[in-house]
Amino acid sequence: MGNRGRRDIGWAPTLGKMLEMGVKAFACCSRCGRQQPIDIAALIEKVGPDFCLHNRRNKRAS
Repeated sequence: MGNRGRRDIGWAPTLGKMLEMGVKAFACCSRCGRQQPIDIAALIEKVGPDFCLHNRRNKRAS
């Protein structure tokens, strides 16, 4: 079972740094396993370049 506590991953993957380094990110549904690429530039416009995706989960649709 997973732990949502903070772990040392060796680097701070902020959205700005991910875009700068060309890192690709994907969202994955825990129910069906479907994966979808994340548009990092569009996400930066919404939440800012200092936002970190590490250990984030999106809201479940009802």
